[in-house]
Formats: sequence, C-alpha cells, structure tokens
Amino acid sequence: FLAFFQEGDRIAAFPYLLRHVNSIPGLESGQWRDVTSVYGYPGPLVSQTAASDSAFIARFQQALHRFFTQLEVVSVFSRLHPILQNQRWLQGLGDLVPLGHTVGIDLSLPPEQQWAQYRSNHRRNIRQLRRAHARIIHDQDLHHLERFVALYTETMRRVQADSPYFFSLDYFKSLFAIGAPASFHLFLCEIDGEIVSGCVFSLCQGIVQYHLGGTASAWLKKAPMKLVFDAVRLWANEVGARWLHLGGGVGSTEDSLFRFKAGFSPVRFPFYVWKWIVQPDAYRELVEARRLWYRSQGRHFPDASFFPSYRQ
Repeated sequence: FLAFFQEGDRIAAFPYLLRHVNSIPGLESGQWRDVTSVYGYPGPLVSQTAASDSAFIARFQQALHRFFTQLEVVSVFSRLHPILQNQRWLQGLGDLVPLGHTVGIDLSLPPEQQWAQYRSNHRRNIRQLRRAHARIIHDQDLHHLERFVALYTETMRRVQADSPYFFSLDYFKSLFAIGAPASFHLFLCEIDGEIVSGCVFSLCQGIVQYHLGGTASAWLKKAPMKLVFDAVRLWANEVGARWLHLGGGVGSTEDSLFRFKAGFSPVRFPFYVWKWIVQPDAYRELVEARRLWYRSQGRHFPDASFFPSYRQ
C-alpha cells in the first residue's frame, strides 16, 4: 500500500506492507495488524516543496499516526534509504536505528578518478579479466535470464543464505516488467563462451542500485563480478546517473560482501531502520501473549532485540 498525504503542492508518501498479527502462534484471537517494508531501501518520500517544511512534516506524522491507529496497526518497521537519508522526515516518530554503512560510487567525479579509487587488487583483477578476453553483456533482451537465475541460486546455496534470499525466475521476470520511471538491467560476464557471473541493477532518478548477483563457484578465484561492477559503473556514467549504490553487507554487517564492495569506493552512507510502536498498550499485550505461548511450548522467549518482538 501507499500512504499519501498532500497539502497543496506539498506531498509526503510512505510505501508499506500490511500484515495481520493473528497468523502468529499464540496471537490467533487478535485483530491487530502491523506494518513492514519491502526488501531494499524504501521509506518515506516528500516533494521538494516540503522537504524543509518542518510544520508540514509534523502534520504528515500526525496524519500517519491517526491513519495507522484507525487501521489497528500496532507497530511499524521500515528500512530506509541511505542516499536519500529519509530518516530526517521521521524524527520524533519512534526509534531511528543506525545499522551500519553502505557503499556508493560518486559518478560526479571524472571516470578516471572513479577508477583510481578502486582498491589495487580490484584494478589488478579487472585488468587480468580483460586480458583473458572476458566479455560483458548488457542483456536487455534477457536471453540469458535463466542462466543468471541458476548462478544466483548456486551462489545463495554456497553461502547458505536464509530462505527469503531465494527468488524464482518469475520474480526476476516481474522486475524487468516494471516500467518508467524505474528500469532494471541485467549485466553478465562471459569467459570462453560461458556465462560465469551476473548482476541485476536498477536505474531510477539518477541512482543505479545493485540488487542481486551471483557467480559460478568454479570461477570465484577469477573474481568476474569485479569486471561486471566496473562495466556497470561505465554504463552509469554514460546514462548520466549521479550515484552507483552498491549497498552493504548481509544484515548490514561489515562482512566479506561489504569488504568486497568497499574496494570500489571510499564513499559511505549511513543505513537506518525505523521502529515505531504505534499503540504501546496493545504492543505490550501482544508481547506478553507471545511470551505465554512460548512458555506453554516449554521454550524460552527469544532475545528481545528483534522488532517487533512478538514476531520472533
């Protein structure tokens, strides 16, 4: 859904997923709902006319509170956008929690300066791949989509990813069916006639965003993904984008994935999530009911750091 608030030429909007709480064991009798966000970097948007209008933002927040209360929403969780820094329009509404950083390439710099900011081993690997006649394919007709999905699935199995990180062929087809102002693009690396690596990127309003990627296990040591990222950087420059946003690590940690991305640029963006208890009394009741359910199963209630904690 989209919550949409407007006063004249001032607009604020918040995309969200609405869930029923009564699907949770121990909470079947309740009629409460909660809100979460899609995977990626969403959060609220406001028009340029309203971005610095604190009175308008306050009225938007008040209207959002009334709206979610009427919908019997107990809590709200949303990931936020590192480049847009849209947590600034949620100040005072719940908790804004910094989880780490993401990596971006500043495309306003000359392309040769962008290249100079790569870590030396990234530049070396890319040169080696070029000498090996590795070829980049911008697959706009999706001839190799099934091969890419196989590579992506192989990668998720190799890193023992959780089930939500596995996506079907139909999911990827739906991405590429999305129309303007956003578009999705598939870039692949081919070596000796074999597709060995690939990534999906989106382009929207000057931001090229890395979404998902994969590499064949047999080619990991050659690091073909580095050549893919470099090709996307050059393409992003050609289409006049402002940022190439590579994202962060798994679970916002500075893991091996983060360190790989960090080798392309020194630019870091803070990544926040939003946790808002809309109706505190109802929230406490749900947490207590869930605690009792765990006790009835002979189990301990898990770590309370999860939000909302009744969904642990």
